[in-house]
Amino acid sequence: MHQLSYLSYNIVMSKLDDQQISNNDTFCILPWIHLEIRENGNIYPCSRSLSAYPLGDFKKLSYSKIWNSEEFKKLRLNMLNNVKSKHCIDCYRIEKYNGTSLRKKFNFTNKDKIPLIHQTKTDGSLEKFDLNFVSIRLSNLCNLKCQYCDHNSSTAWITDQRKLGYQGEDLLRTDSFSSKEECLDFFSNHIDTLKAIYLIGGEPLIDPYHNIILDYFIEQGRSDIAITYNSNLTELSVKGTDLVEKWKFFDKVILDASIDSHQERNDYIRYGSSWDKLERNIVRLKDHSNVKLRFYPTISIFNVFTLIESIKYWLDKEYIQGHEIIFNILEGPEYFNIQTLPNESKREIRENIIQFTKELFQNYDMASAIQLSKQFKELLQFLETSHEGQDNLRAFREHCDKIDQLRGSNWREVFPELIF
Repeated sequence: MHQLSYLSYNIVMSKLDDQQISNNDTFCILPWIHLEIRENGNIYPCSRSLSAYPLGDFKKLSYSKIWNSEEFKKLRLNMLNNVKSKHCIDCYRIEKYNGTSLRKKFNFTNKDKIPLIHQTKTDGSLEKFDLNFVSIRLSNLCNLKCQYCDHNSSTAWITDQRKLGYQGEDLLRTDSFSSKEECLDFFSNHIDTLKAIYLIGGEPLIDPYHNIILDYFIEQGRSDIAITYNSNLTELSVKGTDLVEKWKFFDKVILDASIDSHQERNDYIRYGSSWDKLERNIVRLKDHSNVKLRFYPTISIFNVFTLIESIKYWLDKEYIQGHEIIFNILEGPEYFNIQTLPNESKREIRENIIQFTKELFQNYDMASAIQLSKQFKELLQFLETSHEGQDNLRAFREHCDKIDQLRGSNWREVFPELIF
């Protein structure tokens, strides 16, 4: 089995140049420059990899051994041979709808790293463990109870899940690192090669390990490390530390903000957030040239009807430009998936989107118009690939009623368009 892989690998390397390999349907540069650490200690190729398929557990094996584990080596060989891997299903799905997957994005932004494939040995291993980029899910510590989240990604959800009858033994906080020493040991081993870091949660800005990492980079004089966050943007000051002031040390900070709507609707979806406070934070961040803000709305049954309204609001307030809005289309739970909507509702959404894409080119800059119209096209392709699901709509109502009873909220008042 392994000999066949080696033979196939040799054929690929002898006949294909860098451009051909990078343009195949499965190749991704990440397994040559990156790994992701999740809060349970498992290692993955990237942030979109399915949790069922870890490459190893750093609490049991060293990072260097995982880097050249059988699974990691097989993944690299598959990519060089244009063979699909179970780890990468999410990117294949996005590309099926003609979307721009994480695979394509990273291949484009890391074109200069493609020659690293020639350092791959015949078994898929790499002699050097030169980590350029790392993603870390610091923990599930979070201050919000977003509607489509759970205890795995938010400690704030734990109390509600107990009240809803969940009896699992995993209702607890989990951290990537077990101590400050373990965290610093990891970064000290890679500080010379590290170029970028992506911090995820939970909510990374309130995580105690976040400050430890920033302080270490500052101590090492590594202002050139690009720091990207996936954040709910609710807290810019944590335990007396003004993060905006601390970020001034760094050349490039990117905040991918999980903002799904505006005003009351956003506060319902991202339960525990305050739109007024979010707006103040957004305005403050705009004053800092080294901080780049992007909006990552999760597209669900909650916001698909009013997505255009929210985008207009964001653009008219000049909080963001259209090309800095990136859709994250929710697939599960199914009762939040836009594919379950009645066909009549889908027709209404389609008509509104078609009209708005025309307005985009008339009223907004070209870059924004092109980026948003492309994403709306992908959204429509996703919306129309499945028929309505009455069972899922019933499950949606039942779920939201239970949540409202716990929280004293009322989804029917906030989202009257969802009363079918």
